Amino acid sequence: MKRTRLPRYVQRHRAGFRGRVSIDGVQHVTPVYDDPWQAHSAALLLQRERDVPVIDLESWTLVNAYNQVLSRVERTRSPGHVAWFKCQGTALFVYFEAQAPLHSLTHRVLQRFINERAQQTSAATAAHHYRALSMIFRHAIKNGWAGENPLTKVDLPRARKKAMDFFEPAELGKIVQRIEESGKPNARRDADLVLFLFYTGLRRTEAARVKVEDINLRSRIIHVEGKRGERTVTVADELMPVLRRLKGLKKRGVLFSDRPDYISLRLRRWSQRLNVPRLHAHALRHSFVFMLVDQLKLPINQVMDLAGHQRIETTQKYFHVKSSHRRRALRELRLPRPASGGSG
Repeated sequence: MKRTRLPRYVQRHRAGFRGRVSIDGVQHVTPVYDDPWQAHSAALLLQRERDVPVIDLESWTLVNAYNQVLSRVERTRSPGHVAWFKCQGTALFVYFEAQAPLHSLTHRVLQRFINERAQQTSAATAAHHYRALSMIFRHAIKNGWAGENPLTKVDLPRARKKAMDFFEPAELGKIVQRIEESGKPNARRDADLVLFLFYTGLRRTEAARVKVEDINLRSRIIHVEGKRGERTVTVADELMPVLRRLKGLKKRGVLFSDRPDYISLRLRRWSQRLNVPRLHAHALRHSFVFMLVDQLKLPINQVMDLAGHQRIETTQKYFHVKSSHRRRALRELRLPRPASGGSG
């Protein structure tokens, strides 16, 4: 059974707990208590009597802990992770008082918060809040501002699995044709964006990092800064004229935009104009992988490599046959029967 982490200055002693502090190089201990927090208070009192600076747990509020974790995140994590943590902080401080002491955030309080956020938004959003709070409490426990992580007693609501959005090649071809024939400004470029995402299977963040210099038409490869590092993408025959058009428009720099949100915005506008809610960057990526599986019948290791997946479990999801294929397979399911008639 996992032991609960003790408050700062507290150690287990026989059947109870005692405080232990170092003052001028000399170790001082408190009497033994049944409650670790009583031992913690006694240790703090012992330090105060010796005029040694102490940590007041009441002063360690949610906003103090959040700011310390944010400072660490800004030093060690990516800009995207920093933006994510700031977004979580905004949601936390709408619900909780910024000056709320950490020890007042019990598991019941946090469970109520997680449940309400899951009902107001989604289970996935509540899971993001849970993750941010976990970072805060882990930091607090490490520094002795909290004795245990109340989130270990909080249950996350289950998120419903969403069906993968994807397009059949013929369906996507009609969408591209409608974009080209719309007469809207940048329609040709947006149609090329759709084709580029479909024939490469890139994530929108990867597509935003692609520069004109990364495209080698002679070798028919694109150098991509992927999710876990650099990788190369082979250019399909149908994509060659698209890349020639795009390289003709720009000599250097990013191919489309260095902002993934801009790519999503362009697709969202066409999704609204054409009344195709499924038109988004990841649906085009799903379509690419499904084409490798269903039409080209590639083995799973090749699909994994072309899709840039890090885990084979991710690729396996695409090998679950679609409902139309399942019905067709069942129609063709027959047992061989012996020919009718006697042998004579």
